[in-house]
Amino acid sequence: MEKQGRCIKIKLKNFLQIVAQVIIIGGLIFWIFPTILILTGGIFGGQSFETTLDMFLPQFTGFSVIVLIVSTVLKLFLVKKRKWLLYFTLVIGLVLIFTNLLPLTSPYIATSDFDTKFKSALGNDYISKIPPELRSQFRTYKFSLWNYYYYGFHDFQCNLTLDIPYLKIGNDTFKFDLYRPINQAKKSPVVIAIHGGGWRTGDKGIENMFPLNKYLASQGYVVCDIQYGLAPNGYNMSDIVSNIGFFTKFLENKSSAYKIDLNKTFFLGRSAGAHLALLSGLGIKSPQFSGIFGKSINVSGIIDFYGPTNLSITYDLFVRYGEPSIFTFLMNGTPSSNPQSYHKYSPINIINTSAPPILILHGKNDKIVSISESEVFKNKCDLLSDTCILLEFPFGGHGFDYFFQSQYSQIITYYIERFIGYFSNV
Repeated sequence: MEKQGRCIKIKLKNFLQIVAQVIIIGGLIFWIFPTILILTGGIFGGQSFETTLDMFLPQFTGFSVIVLIVSTVLKLFLVKKRKWLLYFTLVIGLVLIFTNLLPLTSPYIATSDFDTKFKSALGNDYISKIPPELRSQFRTYKFSLWNYYYYGFHDFQCNLTLDIPYLKIGNDTFKFDLYRPINQAKKSPVVIAIHGGGWRTGDKGIENMFPLNKYLASQGYVVCDIQYGLAPNGYNMSDIVSNIGFFTKFLENKSSAYKIDLNKTFFLGRSAGAHLALLSGLGIKSPQFSGIFGKSINVSGIIDFYGPTNLSITYDLFVRYGEPSIFTFLMNGTPSSNPQSYHKYSPINIINTSAPPILILHGKNDKIVSISESEVFKNKCDLLSDTCILLEFPFGGHGFDYFFQSQYSQIITYYIERFIGYFSNV
C-alpha cells in the first residue's frame, strides 16, 4: 500500500509538471510574438507588416498578464535548482509581463490629457452644465479592473425593438434596431449609429457594438442602429448617403411615436461608419447634399471612431489590399479620373464654420486608418469650427473598442457619455 501511494504521488507530480510545462510554453514562448507586436507597434511607432492580431491583442493583455505570471512562477519553481536558468526565466518573464501590462495601463495614464482636452474645449466647469439626474448615472471610474475581468459593466436595461424596416429598394429591405429608455416619459436625444466594414461588409446589431447602444439607451437616449447599402450589392457612395438621408426623413415622421427630440441628434460610427457619420453630420448643412437629409434634423454632435476623412488616401489603402475595383465602383472612378467625387465625399472637405461638435477616438497603432488622418482633420476643424476633441489611445489598433469591457471601451464610454450629456443640454 505504501509503494502504491508513493507511485500515485509520483504520477500526480509528473502530471502536474506536464501541465505546468504546457502553461509555460503558452506563457513564455507563445506570448513572445504578441509582445513583439506590442513593442514594435506601440513603443517604436509601428510595424513593417499588418496583422489582425495587433488590432485586437491590446484589448486582452489583462488576461495574457495572468497567464504570464502563472507560467513564470511555475517555471521558476521547476528550475529553482539551476540558477542560470532561474535568472534567465525571471528576466524573460518580467519583460513579457511588463510589456503586456503597457496596453492595459497606458490608456488610463493618458486620460489625464483627455481631461485637459475636454476642459479646454468645453470649460473647466462643463460637468456642472449637465443635469444632476443625468450626471448621477455617469460612470464614476474611467477604468475598473473588476469590470474588465468580470463580464463587463452589466446587462443594461432598455426597450429594444429589432429589424424595423425603413426603406425598400428592389429586393433589398433596409432595417434598423431601436433602443429606447425604459419608462420613457419625454422626448429624448437620438443617436444614429452607423456600422463599419469598409462600405462592403458589416451590419447592425452584434457587429456594431450593441452593448454601447444598450448603455446609452439605459441613460435616457434613443439609439437607432441602422443598415445601409453595401458596395458588393450594387450601392455606390451616393446611394449609401441617400440611404442614410432617407432614414433621417423616416425619423422625422416617427419622432412623435419614438419620442425623439430631433433638435438633439447625434451621429456615431466606426471606421467606414465613422466616415458616414461625419459625412452625414457635416452634410446636413452643406449645399452639396441639399435635399438628401431631413430638414428638421439638428446635429448636436458627431462621434467618430477612427474614421477615414480623406478618401484619396482610402483609395490607396484598397490598392494596397488588392481591392481597387471595389473602391473604384464605390466612388465611380479613381482619384485621378473622378476627383470631384473624392472631394465631395471626403469629410475633410466639407468642414465649415457651422460644423457641429465632434469627438474623435483613434488608436495610435491603427494600421488601416492612420491616426494622422484624424490629426489633420482635427487641425482643420480648429481653424474653421467651434469644438473638435481628439482622444488618442496608446497601443490602440483599428477596432480597438470591440471588446466592450476592455480598458479602451471603458474609458471611451466615460467620455462619450459626458460629450453627449453636455451637448444635449447646452
